[in-house]
Amino acid sequence: MRRRCTTAMVALAMAVAALFVSGGTAAAAPHSHLATVSIPSAYPWEAPYSLDVNGYSGLRSDYGGPYHAFLAINAMPRTTDPIYSQTWRFLSFASHTEVQWRNTTTGASGVVHQDRTANYPWGEAFIDTGLGWVEYTITLTSGALIQQLNAQRVTSSGALEVTLNPF
Repeated sequence: MRRRCTTAMVALAMAVAALFVSGGTAAAAPHSHLATVSIPSAYPWEAPYSLDVNGYSGLRSDYGGPYHAFLAINAMPRTTDPIYSQTWRFLSFASHTEVQWRNTTTGASGVVHQDRTANYPWGEAFIDTGLGWVEYTITLTSGALIQQLNAQRVTSSGALEVTLNPF
């Protein structure tokens, strides 16, 4: 009798443990893809820049309207070195960002372009790709003062899942 009770208790404990531990392998979908790339400066006397190129999924509302899932792309320098400080620079960069994307879940695809002038190479885009896995390639072209003056180009690719609740 005692042995049956012990066996029943062990079976109950295993059943309870099975509720909290799932079988098989668990894999979390990435919601951010970060790569660091180096881009030569458009100004010949400056050292190359390291840019953090980040693709991430998010959720936003347009001024109180419905929420939309989106793919966000951001490429910015990682340094805050005072010699090449973004705040105290007199020279500027003209950057052109091109993002080619393809939603492998829905089959939708597209190309987004964005131009920006700043004190450092900088690119960003917010893309309504729909829900699902999205592959993207970002190409950032940066020139001195204008995009065409000693233009430098860097490319980075990634893939991530755009979800309604990524966090």
